[in-house]
Amino acid sequence: MRHNLAVEPRSHSERVLELDRVMEMVAERCSTSLGVSLISALKPSFDAEVVRVRIAQTEQALSLLRNGEPPAYGGAKDVRDAVSQAGKGSTMPGEEIFRVAETLDAMNRLRKYLNGKREESNELWRIAESMPYLPELHRDLVESVTYEGEVLDSASPALKRVRLDKNAQSRRLASRVQTLINGSLKTYLQEPIFTIRDGRYVVPVKAQYRGKVPGIVHDASGSGQTIFVEPESIVGEANKLRELEAAEREEVERVLRELSNRIGEQADPIAAGLDSIAEIDTLFAKARFGIERKCVAPKLVAGRSLKIESGHHPLIDPSISVPLDVTVGESSGSLLITGPNTGGKTVTLKMLGLYAMMIGCGMLVPAAHVEYGVFGRVWADIGDEQSLQQSLSTFSGHLRNIAAAFKDSKNGDLVLLDEVGAGTDPREGSALAQAILETLADRGVVIAASTHYGELKAFSQSDDRFCCAAMEFDVATLRPTYRLIPGASGQSHALEVSRRHGIPGDVVDLAESMLGSDAAQAREKSTELDRLLMEARREREEIAEVREGAIAVKREAEAQVEAQLEKLRKARDRAEQVAADALRESREKYRELLDIAKSASASEREMLLERAKRVEDDIRAAKAEIAPDVSAAQESALKSGMYVRIASNNQHGRILEIQKSGKVLVQVGAMKITLSPTEVIPAEEKPSDRSRKSMSASVHRTMSAKTEISLRQMRAESALEELDRFFDDAVLAGLPMVRIVHGKGEGVLRRVVREFLSKRSDVERVREGEPGEGGGGVTVVYLK
Repeated sequence: MRHNLAVEPRSHSERVLELDRVMEMVAERCSTSLGVSLISALKPSFDAEVVRVRIAQTEQALSLLRNGEPPAYGGAKDVRDAVSQAGKGSTMPGEEIFRVAETLDAMNRLRKYLNGKREESNELWRIAESMPYLPELHRDLVESVTYEGEVLDSASPALKRVRLDKNAQSRRLASRVQTLINGSLKTYLQEPIFTIRDGRYVVPVKAQYRGKVPGIVHDASGSGQTIFVEPESIVGEANKLRELEAAEREEVERVLRELSNRIGEQADPIAAGLDSIAEIDTLFAKARFGIERKCVAPKLVAGRSLKIESGHHPLIDPSISVPLDVTVGESSGSLLITGPNTGGKTVTLKMLGLYAMMIGCGMLVPAAHVEYGVFGRVWADIGDEQSLQQSLSTFSGHLRNIAAAFKDSKNGDLVLLDEVGAGTDPREGSALAQAILETLADRGVVIAASTHYGELKAFSQSDDRFCCAAMEFDVATLRPTYRLIPGASGQSHALEVSRRHGIPGDVVDLAESMLGSDAAQAREKSTELDRLLMEARREREEIAEVREGAIAVKREAEAQVEAQLEKLRKARDRAEQVAADALRESREKYRELLDIAKSASASEREMLLERAKRVEDDIRAAKAEIAPDVSAAQESALKSGMYVRIASNNQHGRILEIQKSGKVLVQVGAMKITLSPTEVIPAEEKPSDRSRKSMSASVHRTMSAKTEISLRQMRAESALEELDRFFDDAVLAGLPMVRIVHGKGEGVLRRVVREFLSKRSDVERVREGEPGEGGGGVTVVYLK
């Protein structure tokens, strides 16, 4: 089903939470314009099943990326309109046909890759299945059209034949003109050359000899001293050439028309395949974003809640971001955040809303752990809503957004309110804010709000549907720490901050006296409570650090033990090798002694046989040293699926089957080997990931290696750099032959290429391209 890529306007909540900026960061990691368009139009879902599927898809893309990048599919272009027109009978230009070929190639490679990974990425394979598999069409397009849109000789036998005839006629005509230049016309010419004007072969005749050279005048020089004449004797030959050129054009048009018809027949499958590539591209982009920003997949839970541990706002530089723990919804209830200005209240609210939207888009989030019970929708009234165009004050702007939430919000929605009730008379604003919070809570809405109002702090402590928390403020430094402390009172510390910013002391003292003794005592109690909470948090963090240190020491000790075991294993391997060498040498000596004994005298034979007996004893001892100590219990412990090491060659494999005979069938690489239980040793681990990653990288390189490189219009230095990379990929991929397109021109690039090839030991032979392959503008290289 084709995606609707028309970008719908972002909702107010999406705009204030800056979802677009996050989407731009993801779009930068897309490989195709198709993916960029789709990610830009993506809207968050608040359907639990849709969110589950989206997260599962991104997790599978993440798993694939951690084992290596997928094959390159950036060649896929948005050719839907051109293909659709071809389906209606239009003829596509050659360049557009080549873009279709590139797109089909990208589909084929990506489809093949995901088909091989379908067990571990079934969600991605489900998307990729709709990509059309059209190898014959792709082959015919590639063999018919170049990336510049030129139709190749191989496109049809008729085209190849007419071009051969045209080239032969062109050479014949040029030879005929050259004969005239060197002969009868030599005296009358400005220069002994010919040129082509409007497709006709002409010679530069001096104006005063105009009547001496019979023919057709096609042009004259600006000075009038030279006229360009097509000699009468070659007009017939030139006409034949023009006829062949016309025949060539007709055949090219026929080829393009036929290819366009074949493409048009597949218009719907190709469009569906492009939708699939766009979707898969966005998934890999989300996964790349997740890797780079150290994101986690959320644990989806029942109910309506969001729990974040060590979370970071995705739009804040990770190097300066302070990790934040925050929970809202379900047993934690709604959240009322207090604390000083610039302490992080707004950032916390934005992070809650943005995380819900990112997860709804199938994105991973930058945190240590996240649990999410999908909200019904997210409403946000955050920031300065003043609008001069609409004559709205800040207060009016806030009320408009809150009114929208009242109108449409439902049970299970998340409503974010920044400085609820602010912007008007404090008493009225406080009362209005409490009424708003109570009414929304009665409706079953989950709320996260920030405030400075003391009345709301008291309200949140008396209503068990709310939990109060404060942004921590270090009284010693008079600076916010940007940490959220559950249960803290969250004093504004306006007087302390005023002193620090240069407000005269007597002014601050006067303000303090105006508060009265009761207010001062309340402030002191709240400040003391905040101090105790800060100390408790720091003690908890210190305990956590000690625990982490103990865990690190334990891991280090385990690593040291493993290192010692590895040394012992290597020592044993070396000892086994020495014993094996001794056994081989003893066997050779034993055979030599027996051969000598056959022709020796009786006394000598007896002495030699005694020596042979001692060598035989050495062989038995060496065998005993080499043979693994496999008890009956160890043999019975062998199970299907177990990783083992083969004693004779130290290779690793996996047991496929324990046979009735007692022998084991072991998979070693691509081979299956039947062995005795005494010939295998249980291995503690799988073969190292490094070898698998290396193999994955090799396979990736093989899949993505190109068979042709174009160096046209490149400088020599750039061309050599591109050639180096191109040949490295080709050799690693095991390609038998490659093509280098350097053009004809003045022959500079051709000389650079030939000199480069002469220095490569992996080049078997080199030839110039055939006429149908590009002629002298192409070099074909056969690799060893």
